[in-house]
Amino acid sequence: MMDTREKYFGRTLVQYLADLPGQIDNDQVYAWQVFGAGRQDFGFAGTELENFVRLSLGVLLDHGAVPYRAEPRPQAGWTKIPVPGLGSTRQEIIGSIVREWREQPGETDDLGGLAFATQDYIDEENAAR
Repeated sequence: MMDTREKYFGRTLVQYLADLPGQIDNDQVYAWQVFGAGRQDFGFAGTELENFVRLSLGVLLDHGAVPYRAEPRPQAGWTKIPVPGLGSTRQEIIGSIVREWREQPGETDDLGGLAFATQDYIDEENAAR
């Protein structure tokens, strides 16, 4: 699995996982991007896709990512709100997200706009609005 290459860019899974945390320093990573990368870019399905998702989420969390959802503000824009109740450990958070994904009908990867970013990014984005 770790030697599997992306269809479009040719990176191995190891390279993909090494690059993934760089996206949360000044931006966010949406759940649909992680699931989509596993499904379309690497061609994973079933257990392999779930393992890919668990690895990816673990890497994001290990690098300080906070799961959040954005809610509309009455005047305009969005407020980014960390998702409560996913768990207190890395494994509990990953398990909660994977469980939510598995409970979705069909092959949806959206999870209600679930995204990951550092708390600093979330705070800066919320203050800028």
